[in-house]
Amino acid sequence: MAISRLLAAAFILTLVGSASPASLSRVVDARGKNVGTIVDAQPGGGGVTVLRRVHRLPVSLAVSGVQHLSPVGGSPMLHTTSDCSGTRYLESPTGGASPPLVPLFRATSSVPEDATGEAKAAYPADPLQSLAWRSCEMRWIDETACTENGGIVLGRGVCCLRDSTFCASGPSVQAGPAATFRLNKFVAPFRIE
Repeated sequence: MAISRLLAAAFILTLVGSASPASLSRVVDARGKNVGTIVDAQPGGGGVTVLRRVHRLPVSLAVSGVQHLSPVGGSPMLHTTSDCSGTRYLESPTGGASPPLVPLFRATSSVPEDATGEAKAAYPADPLQSLAWRSCEMRWIDETACTENGGIVLGRGVCCLRDSTFCASGPSVQAGPAATFRLNKFVAPFRIE
């Protein structure tokens, strides 16, 4: 629904022609560093979705209240191997179009923590391609649930599932290599300017 609101807002702004990038609201961190341009707001003031450029690609982030910055999506990391080894990929939704649509922006996902414990977000980078995936990494709290669903416990609360309907929208999806960026480079509290 947020994407349809974004498209509707872009259409209205194009028709009206009165909005310039300087007039759009943005979220900044405690040091005044730009987090992103606001593209959607949750009812009741609970949070906003922002877009920011990372390596020339617009990516989405969620800002909840004044203290929390997080990825917007929750897509699992896809792999072309059956054991979650090798390159990680993220699905880039196409809206079911054929040929696939080029997305206006890339949704972000959480990255399983590594030894550094750094908060990171991932997004599907270029090149987007048709990917026949065979396994995916999903966050599971309960290791028993992971193995009961045919998964392999990888540690760090991550489960490797093979050929599961939990992983992606189909057996072959549009995806890009998972690229990451640090979230801890922004300092709370956040505010709207």
